[in-house]
Amino acid sequence: ALVSRSAVEGHSAMASQSSELKVAEKWDAAIESGIKRMAYGSLAGAATAGILFRSSVSRAAVIGLAIGVGLGMTYSEVKQDFESLSGPSDSSVPVKE
Repeated sequence: ALVSRSAVEGHSAMASQSSELKVAEKWDAAIESGIKRMAYGSLAGAATAGILFRSSVSRAAVIGLAIGVGLGMTYSEVKQDFESLSGPSDSSVPVKE
């Protein structure tokens, strides 16, 4: 069976669009997750700081720490998602000498 060149090019174009769509979806999910976790962190930090600290500087530091924890969690999750999207990396394969 002969396959036309346009069919092969069309298939690769569809595969390219599919991978681009997956990357776009990953970015959308990452941004949404980051915004949510930053908001939740600021609310939790504000509640904790309001209860435990009197100084506005201490309260701001606790809120900043909570936001940073939320963004750090998002970063580690997104990093794993993008690594799974790209497949196994060469660095994870042991090298025999």
